[in-house]
Amino acid sequence: YYSPDADCKASDAPDVSPYIDRILLAYKTGDSLSYFVLERILVILAVCDWESVKPVLEHLRYDGYDKTEWFDYTQMSVIYSLYQMGMKMELLPDFVWEMMEEWCVDWTRRCRGYFKGRNSAVANSMGLYKRNVMTWYAMVYAHRHGDAADPEGRSVPAFRQLIEEALRDRDRELLIHLINNISELISDSGYVNTALDLLKMVMEGIPDKQVLDSFAIRETERYPDTSEDIIALIGKALTTAKNYFPDEINNFIRKEILDLRFPGIESYREEILNYNPSGETLSDLLTHRFGNFLMWSLLNEKSVDDFSIEAMTSAVGSKDCFGWYEKVIRLLVRHMFGVKL
Repeated sequence: YYSPDADCKASDAPDVSPYIDRILLAYKTGDSLSYFVLERILVILAVCDWESVKPVLEHLRYDGYDKTEWFDYTQMSVIYSLYQMGMKMELLPDFVWEMMEEWCVDWTRRCRGYFKGRNSAVANSMGLYKRNVMTWYAMVYAHRHGDAADPEGRSVPAFRQLIEEALRDRDRELLIHLINNISELISDSGYVNTALDLLKMVMEGIPDKQVLDSFAIRETERYPDTSEDIIALIGKALTTAKNYFPDEINNFIRKEILDLRFPGIESYREEILNYNPSGETLSDLLTHRFGNFLMWSLLNEKSVDDFSIEAMTSAVGSKDCFGWYEKVIRLLVRHMFGVKL
């Protein structure tokens, strides 16, 4: 169903209506393995037959799921499915776009990138997972409307709305989270023009040091990255971007922001314009190129496709995500080395 050449007909899709209640119950569990499987099932079905998936999303959107214990995780998972639909469906239903826009704003206002899952307590010292859903929103918008700066300021409207709120309310936590989303938009998707346009909006909203200083750290701030220096964080985003788009970044600094009064402009002119990228590092290749390689392999290498199908189906009999991970490792060793563990 993912392949552009796939003969995908609505009649080929299985009837999921008998399982809607089970899907909705699974979305109340906060279980990462269940969510992982559900995301992929919903996206594949939506690409093939949108009407089969619509009732599930309608229940999630309108039937009070915001009152459930794991809603932060559930909402993020559903947003991920909506994002994948936005990138892969030929014709995007208004319902998908409107729900994605609504839920991305709601989740970002409330969660600021962090959420709890059943096993998140052992994930890191904070005991929380982290995601940047506004990056997904901007990717779908740029994919559908083109990656370009908008002098009239009407592109990616929900993203701009949140930036306006963060600037107006001097909300440091929200602003830094949005800057991190913008940085990821460049490094993970390559939509550099959309990202730079959003960065410019942030810088225009901080015209001097007095305004910058008004974004003080509050006692209510919940996350360690809120203490990051805003000037340094934007500079880091631009430096990272220059590794991928050196000409675009140099042009942006020289022509788009050099006349702004944002306190960091002078340092950007000296440091970033003189910075010479050394090329992609191993970590760049693993994080930003591996996904494209994997998708190509799934479409063109039968052995990779066979392994993926076997790995996915092994999730059905797994007790939890850790049990599934163990099964996948055993399968991988068997496929690669012919050794059964």
